[in-house]
Amino acid sequence: MIKNWISGASITAIALAHLVSGALAADKPVYAVLMKTLSNQFFIAAAKGIDEGAKEAEVDIILAAGETGQMEGRRRSRLSHRFGQRSGRRDGKDANGPVLVIEGLSGDVTSQKRALGFVAELKKQAPGLDVVASLPGDWDSLKAADIANDTLQRNPDLSAIFCANDDMALGAVEAARSAGKDKVIVIGVDGTQSALKSIRAGRLNASVAQLPYLMGIRAIEDTKRALAGEKVPEFVDVPTLVLTRDAIEANKEPMLQYVK
Repeated sequence: MIKNWISGASITAIALAHLVSGALAADKPVYAVLMKTLSNQFFIAAAKGIDEGAKEAEVDIILAAGETGQMEGRRRSRLSHRFGQRSGRRDGKDANGPVLVIEGLSGDVTSQKRALGFVAELKKQAPGLDVVASLPGDWDSLKAADIANDTLQRNPDLSAIFCANDDMALGAVEAARSAGKDKVIVIGVDGTQSALKSIRAGRLNASVAQLPYLMGIRAIEDTKRALAGEKVPEFVDVPTLVLTRDAIEANKEPMLQYVK
């Protein structure tokens, strides 16, 4: 279990819900939810969770996308560092060889913390693995593929690639396979549907799932509690899952139901 701030949705909804519901004079309370984007699989899954939470809470939702600003980046920094650490634990003490880290957008707090968390944990868990490059992939699969290709040319014995999100991981794993490097371990973060499909197909090795669907549900639950006058903690516990092919096929983890 890790502490998590719910993607900007809860705080925004609490601030705007009274104004919006009063303006619309609706039969149900109306919560306004501002997401960072709705073009990314992570935030699409969070939006689905928000819709599900709204049904359970019997409220209506106004959903919009827009940059949530630096507050989100600061609040998510610790969380992103723990996700990077969780990814680093996928390797063993006896592992050795060069490793590539593909970050997200240069200067982005979430990107930096995921990369730093991974590298820090890797040093503890697998000191024989050496990070030979840590480069920004801008959250883009094609750029990540290019970085993977370039790094493989300089380091043909590359052991593993860690990507700060699943889109980049999917680009990297296909680049590695196209280069005939099927044994390179590739790990992503987010637990998106595209990542799950790749993991089931035996291509992507793993993804650390943040369960954005569950985060969306809990955002609505906490908003309703806050509007009822209850005290809501700034951080709430949300589990994460390391999704591998074996874990998915075993289907014994109850939290798998929230991987959307």
